[in-house]
Amino acid sequence: MSKLLILAVFLTVANCALKPEEYSPALKDIADELHFQCQMLTGVKEDDINEIRGGKLKDNIEIKRFFACLWIHSGVLSVGKLEIDEALAKKMEPPNSNGKTVQIFSSCAKKGRESGEKDILEKIWSINVCVFNTDPENFIIP
Repeated sequence: MSKLLILAVFLTVANCALKPEEYSPALKDIADELHFQCQMLTGVKEDDINEIRGGKLKDNIEIKRFFACLWIHSGVLSVGKLEIDEALAKKMEPPNSNGKTVQIFSSCAKKGRESGEKDILEKIWSINVCVFNTDPENFIIP
């Protein structure tokens, strides 16, 4: 399940981001499983996920839960402290990123911790929105 979160973080938006062939080997290994498990757990519709791949970040409860699932189950984001496991994130990082993705994740996680949101789902959502807005071309979605 920790692999699922990593997948969420490193998979891309279709018109905006990485294609599966651009994933790191570690991400390729877990992407499909993470997508399936988080979709099943959250009930998010494939059409909603595809809209995000197309560059439109939807704000609904199923999408928020889907991304929280991806972040948490991949192991990239700790639930308690909302900190990025940088060693794990680096393994999942796309080869052409040169450390940029891990830096964005860490910066956005800090913003999420400082967001003032009380609800953990909203904090994780703020991290996700930050990552999307910072580098939409390299946004990852399984």
